[in-house]
Amino acid sequence: MNQPEDPGLLPLGETAGELERRVESKLDNFEHGFHVRHPVLHWVTLITPPALLAAALIALLILKGVLFTSKMVGAATATFFVLGRFVILFGQQGELSGDWDFLSPFQLFLMVSYMDFASALLVAFHIGALFHLPWIGKRAESMIVDARFILDRMPWMRNAAFTGLAMFVAFPLAATGAVGGSILGTLLGLNRIRVFIATIVGCLLGNGLLYLLADTIGRYIDTDNPVVKYGGLVVILFVIVAMEYRYRRSKMRYEKSRQANQA
Repeated sequence: MNQPEDPGLLPLGETAGELERRVESKLDNFEHGFHVRHPVLHWVTLITPPALLAAALIALLILKGVLFTSKMVGAATATFFVLGRFVILFGQQGELSGDWDFLSPFQLFLMVSYMDFASALLVAFHIGALFHLPWIGKRAESMIVDARFILDRMPWMRNAAFTGLAMFVAFPLAATGAVGGSILGTLLGLNRIRVFIATIVGCLLGNGLLYLLADTIGRYIDTDNPVVKYGGLVVILFVIVAMEYRYRRSKMRYEKSRQANQA
């Protein structure tokens, strides 16, 4: 399961632009071929993710009411735009009793995992279409270079493709997740089914570790204390920014080194 199925997809000596065009072409060809060969499955994988999210909202409104649903939507928004899976660490221990109580770590774990499943299903089979969308396309293109950087820094992934992809997705960086994982899986030569499964495994692993950390912290620290709650938010935001800054700096030095070697 770990061996790449198409070693020719592994990056060789291309420039960033050449690599982007090659990967985009590969994923575009898959998107077109998938639509032609499996039209029903194509539409099922395209429609199911938004349908799952809509069904979850309707179920929450019916079973939990407007207040709980609004908290879930707010947490999902913070997850998507700012905190990522770190939102799990802000779960509140114990039963919810007031309007301003937050969700529990387990509820947040389920929410993030549900979002990951829906996005992984969409991206694994339709990532080729993302490159043609405004803003998202440019972001996806930049992740191709991110994936090459990861592979060059951790070459063992080439021989342990499935495991390496799952570990990559589990790590909480902006370059990881369903989109970054799908691109990396393409460079590793994995087919779409294995990319999807590895992405889900990685998401559950990363989310599960943060849930265990949140549960452990909640046993020894009063997370309802405003100082702890808002101080923790500042700390987590600092950690996110610091991790991204360090990663971007390392990637920038790597790209400059590649350009110097190619000159």
